[in-house]
Amino acid sequence: TYFPRHLPLALTSEEFVELVSALTYVPPLGGPFCSAKDGKEIINNTISRFFDILVREGSDKLTKHRMATRMKELAGEDEGINWKKFEVIMKG
Repeated sequence: TYFPRHLPLALTSEEFVELVSALTYVPPLGGPFCSAKDGKEIINNTISRFFDILVREGSDKLTKHRMATRMKELAGEDEGINWKKFEVIMKG
């Protein structure tokens, strides 16, 4: 999970969007290919949607623990979330 040590223990949606937007894009191994140029800009609404999926219902802040726990819940029995599953989750 991505929570640099210098950050607060919990992030708001705005902070999360800002941090994710600032990450350097690296093309994935496997799955649909997306060039570095095409993957540079992620729409803020998409990042906000991901925050909403991760954050505890009724909360407006996301902790490192909650993010890790929720990602494990979303992965189910798998070791991680594959692209197809991620796409389904994001479409809600």
